[in-house]
Amino acid sequence: MSNYLAPNFRRLPFHIMRCVLKPTLRFHEKIVSIDDSNTKTLVNELKEFQDGKSRLIIAFRHPSKHDPAIFMHLIDNRVKKRAKKEGFKLNRLTHAHFVYGQWILTWTNRTGKWFLPGIGAIPVNNKSKDISGIKTIRELLVNGKFPIAIAPEGQVTYHNHKCGELESGIISMASWCKEDMLKKGLETPIKIMPITVKYDYGKNKKREILKLTTLLNKALGSDISTATRRIEAELFTLATINIAEEKYRDKFNVTLTDSFETEDRINSLCDSVLKLGEKYFNLPADGTFLNRILTLRESISRNMDIPELNVVLNHMEVADILEYIDPDYILDSNDDNRYIEFLLNLLDVINRLNGGTIGTRYYNIKKHANIISGESIEYKETANKSEKKAQMDLLNSQLYNELNRISQ
Repeated sequence: MSNYLAPNFRRLPFHIMRCVLKPTLRFHEKIVSIDDSNTKTLVNELKEFQDGKSRLIIAFRHPSKHDPAIFMHLIDNRVKKRAKKEGFKLNRLTHAHFVYGQWILTWTNRTGKWFLPGIGAIPVNNKSKDISGIKTIRELLVNGKFPIAIAPEGQVTYHNHKCGELESGIISMASWCKEDMLKKGLETPIKIMPITVKYDYGKNKKREILKLTTLLNKALGSDISTATRRIEAELFTLATINIAEEKYRDKFNVTLTDSFETEDRINSLCDSVLKLGEKYFNLPADGTFLNRILTLRESISRNMDIPELNVVLNHMEVADILEYIDPDYILDSNDDNRYIEFLLNLLDVINRLNGGTIGTRYYNIKKHANIISGESIEYKETANKSEKKAQMDLLNSQLYNELNRISQ
């Protein structure tokens, strides 16, 4: 496509990014510290890549909007020091091509459209035949001097300790790379490096929980406070669902389930809210939740001049966060971090019901980022082409399980 912003790595944008990442994370994103002591496998794989012994795809979890900036800071600034502690050196210029959704460009200003290609970022459209994006990725997978970094969950998933469903694209990328390398007569291993970031809300978690429950009670017009966290979470969830159901029944005349089960009510809300947006573009209401969200988002980005833009956008934003509300996430867990995360998500539902977006989500809370790299997964081409799909599904499951394991 003519407006495709191909990556064009340049030193000036790269050095600007290196300089601004740390203060941005600390003062804007409230990331007060980053622990990279559990990234030995990542550092080892980067060394193998730089020595020409492998081609590398970094698969990073995406529980928060902070993640890409944290992983960029890790790779561009911190891994060289970590490598030195492990007894070897990485290249002075260590970087990665980060993949992002092309729809982001719809809301990006001229500075962003100069900056993103300049740091080598790759725009992709995963809901249509993206010839330009595929061509770029295939070229960089084989010949690029940096690895490619991508979030296989496809979008922010709002759960530190639970991996979301994965798109199949990352395994397809490994397959393309292997195919193109073999055409060149090269047997270079193709590695996928799982990595995650877990957020810890510091020593004053009880104080933060009190602050968040106070904010949530105020937003809900409630006075919920119990000695049992599980019951408190259920009550907050039900109060939030009641407000959401009331809005969509009264304002948009949708029909919702009569079930009293929390999960049924959330699923019914998500489906009905998505259908409102899908109906506007005559999109089929089928496929996984992630597929439906990404398809609707891509349709919105191609039709930014529609009169009902804000309304349709809000439907997508509401469904996007509602899907991740799950009281079972804190079941049998006394982890204050999980509860803070759960309360933040409920606050975000109210935020979006009132017209907000992920950009206006409540983030005014200090946190520590712990980065953990898992065991790498090697893609090996199967000799039997009829078994290829089964092999790719198996690799996707292996990647999911490893991302889930290091997130616990």
